[in-house]
Amino acid sequence: MLFMILVVTVFSTRVQASPADMASEKAKIAAMTDDQREALIQHIEGRVNEIYAMDMSKLSAEERKSLRDEVRGIKKESKWVQGGGIYISVGALLVIILLLILLR
Repeated sequence: MLFMILVVTVFSTRVQASPADMASEKAKIAAMTDDQREALIQHIEGRVNEIYAMDMSKLSAEERKSLRDEVRGIKKESKWVQGGGIYISVGALLVIILLLILLR
């Protein structure tokens, strides 16, 4: 049992972008002109449409998983390209309103 845990721990790897890689990607996107951003968005939309048009029944489980991961990455990238946004939770909004009322 201990051997299995050790093998799984040692040989399992998870590929994830480091914060430095994400920051450099965001910096590249921020330096783009509007025309370049529009071209990138068109490219992203084309790739997503291409993936959704595929016949998934003919793909292996590993190929479907890689496509799902690619679509998730594309969604993150498209949020960066389109500017993301600021999200405030309901609890934070209530705290802000209470602070504004109390500190008035």
